[in-house]
Amino acid sequence: ERAVVALENRMRVRRPSEKRARIKHGQITMAQAENAKEAWLFSIRSDAALNTFATVHWGHAPAKRADLHPVDRNGLLRDGLKAWIYRNAPGVPFAWIEVREKTRALGEHVHLVAHVPDHLRERFAKAVDRLVARQSASVSPTAVDVRPVGPKWWERHAYLMKAGTDEVRQRYNVPDRWSRSQGTIEGARVRIAHSIGPMARKAAESSAGRISGVSHVA
Repeated sequence: ERAVVALENRMRVRRPSEKRARIKHGQITMAQAENAKEAWLFSIRSDAALNTFATVHWGHAPAKRADLHPVDRNGLLRDGLKAWIYRNAPGVPFAWIEVREKTRALGEHVHLVAHVPDHLRERFAKAVDRLVARQSASVSPTAVDVRPVGPKWWERHAYLMKAGTDEVRQRYNVPDRWSRSQGTIEGARVRIAHSIGPMARKAAESSAGRISGVSHVA
């Protein structure tokens, strides 16, 4: 219990939504797509492969507070999962890639692909349900979907890139059946955990090549 509290105390303090200027983003750039690919490959090399794919449709789980922006809701979800991993799998970094989308049919939603120890995957899915419910006035059965990434991780990466530019879609063989219309959002469209981000990868080049323990609070 004390370990979880200590972790929360070390997390970055989130500024109120109205004090943050959020840039609108329409498409995933090639630089973002390449960064995500390299992060995923690094997770595999570091024995922390991104193996669990979670989708949350925020429109199917309206927020308890009207001032909660989707960026804040995603942050609360990640913080909760980070604490959960820290508590249930000591020594295992929370490695993840997040991609946000906003379509007419589905509204604002987020895809979160993360590393979860095999023996914890079922409990992780329940943790996602609980954390979404905690910040929601109500939760539809279609709000949350958690499933394995599967052996062909590159196909899941291609799915995440469906909001990419034409160059990105061609580079990663994104099927035409996956619509290009993934909406314009306020705030980052692609986010990557520090544990598998550019700085961690650069540091690994001159070290043992594994994810650093400091990523627990990244």
